[in-house]
Amino acid sequence: MSILRSSGIDARAEITEFPALVQALLAGNYQVALLGWLGLVDPDRGMYNQFHSKGSQNWEKYNNPRVDALLDEGRQKSDPADRARTYRDVARIIASDLPYYVLTYQGYIVGINRRVQGFVPIPNGSFRSLWGTSVP
Repeated sequence: MSILRSSGIDARAEITEFPALVQALLAGNYQVALLGWLGLVDPDRGMYNQFHSKGSQNWEKYNNPRVDALLDEGRQKSDPADRARTYRDVARIIASDLPYYVLTYQGYIVGINRRVQGFVPIPNGSFRSLWGTSVP
C-alpha cells in the first residue's frame, strides 16, 4: 500500500471469503475489486456474464446495447469462425468502453520431461490428464 500512499491514494486492502466478496460486489459495496477467472476456454463464458447488461457477474453494471446484441448473437452461432468474429467484435467494443481494467493475462505454459508419457495439456490449465500420466 505504500506505493499507493506515495501517489496520494489512501487505500486499505480487505481480504475476504469469496461468498462475502460476491455479496459485496452484487450490492455495489466496493470501490475497487481484484478478481481472476480460471478455466475460460470458450469466449462466451468469459464475456456474457461479465459484459451483458443482464449478466450474472456484471458487477460494474456495464450496459451497451450493441454488446448485448452481439453476445446474444454469439450464443446462437455454431460455426467456430463466425463465433470468433462475433466475440472479436465484442472485445473491440469492450476495449474501447473499458468497463473495467484487466491488469494481467495469465497464460499457461507446460513443460514436460521426455520420460513422461500420457500427459496431454488442456487449454484451460486443468491437470485432469495427470490421471493418465506415467513415468516409466
